[in-house]
Amino acid sequence: LYDVAHPVIFIGEVGVGKSSLVAVAAKLMLSEQAPKDKSKLKSQSLLTIGAGRTTVCEVHVRARKSGLDEGELGLEIDALNAQEMQQVIDLWAEDEWRRRQPGTRTSEDLPTPQEVARALRAMAGYAESVESYKDGEVTRRRTIQPLDAVVPNYASPSDLAIHLSERINLPSRTRRNWWWGDTSTSAMAALKEKVEAINLGSEPSATLPQCMTLVMPAPLADVAPELGLDLSLVDTRGLEVGVGLFGRADLQAFVADPRAILVLCAPFKAAPGDAIRSFLLALSGDARWRSALSRTLLVLLDHADADQVNGANADRLF
Repeated sequence: LYDVAHPVIFIGEVGVGKSSLVAVAAKLMLSEQAPKDKSKLKSQSLLTIGAGRTTVCEVHVRARKSGLDEGELGLEIDALNAQEMQQVIDLWAEDEWRRRQPGTRTSEDLPTPQEVARALRAMAGYAESVESYKDGEVTRRRTIQPLDAVVPNYASPSDLAIHLSERINLPSRTRRNWWWGDTSTSAMAALKEKVEAINLGSEPSATLPQCMTLVMPAPLADVAPELGLDLSLVDTRGLEVGVGLFGRADLQAFVADPRAILVLCAPFKAAPGDAIRSFLLALSGDARWRSALSRTLLVLLDHADADQVNGANADRLF
């Protein structure tokens, strides 16, 4: 009972808006004013916000520990070790090599997650870009994939993996934390920039993280302050339909933690959704996890569609 530490775990399908919810709930914003639209949310949020498959790893938000942390604001990464990183590169190299061979799988079928592949391409200096071009009188856009010109130079996935490993240069990517001495707007902007750079793979001193932790003065300080709770937030990787809880060891650890609060995020118009429904069935159907139901919340995220419900008469608070 003396332990007041509770992690709050946000779980939901890819693109449902978990990162946005965490950013708003913990006031992880450059401005004190609440964002009015998605564009402002994206530009103001300290977390990387996108349309799905944006966050490359699990993201934690915790309070600063006075006397222990090196600054007022901080960013820590729990990075993959050299062996784990090489395994990721090898798998990614095989994906990139095989999908450019005649009659092989399309990119959507490949096992390397899109957000991880995006970061690895940037780390290797082969980031994709979009350019505009004229097709007669029509302006069109196309994606430039530098690896299209690189992969044919290598006879096997293993040869390509050696080349990509050399480009990524793991021995130079050893930094694990960044600290700022104040909470000024410039320091917050620098933190946001660093989070985005690591997430996109464009930070030259960092390797691929398996977890990022933002250290803030007092996230959720206004939530039941009389209880003195030590709350931390966890933005998990998106749930895949068909994978569920049984295929996610990271989520199983949170479910098994009796102090963790599970926040299931679902879209308003399609709640709870196939992935969350499968997750709840797994909780209720397994004796190891059933007790977690009493500390599980279902949150419906309004994507500007709540006022379209029959009978609401355009009232979002109906």
